[in-house]
Amino acid sequence: MPQSDTALIAQLRTEIPFILPAVIPTTGTTRCGHGIIVPVTAAANTSIVVTHGLGRKVQAAIVLANNGGALFPPRLMFGTLTSTPNQVNLIGDTAMTNCLVFLL
Repeated sequence: MPQSDTALIAQLRTEIPFILPAVIPTTGTTRCGHGIIVPVTAAANTSIVVTHGLGRKVQAAIVLANNGGALFPPRLMFGTLTSTPNQVNLIGDTAMTNCLVFLL
C-alpha cells in the first residue's frame, strides 16, 4: 500500500536531520529537521542566553551565516550557564548580528 505524500515527508524529516527551508527569516526561529534555526545578536566574546524551544538540551550549535560583516563566521562554544530544554548559553569569538545558528 503506497504512502501518502504527507507520510513520506514526515518519514524523510525523521531520517534526515538537516533540511534547509526555502526562506529563513532573521526575525524569528525556523524549524529545520530535528533542530531549529535561531537568529542571534551579541558582541564578541559575550555570553548570551538563546531561547530555542526544542524541548530538550542542545547537542550542537552550527553557524549558517553571519550578517555582522565579520571576515569569518563566529566559532561558537557553550557558555558556563546550565542549559535547559528551552534555553542554551552560547559565546561567539566575533560579533554576531542576526547570525543564523542551527541548534541541534
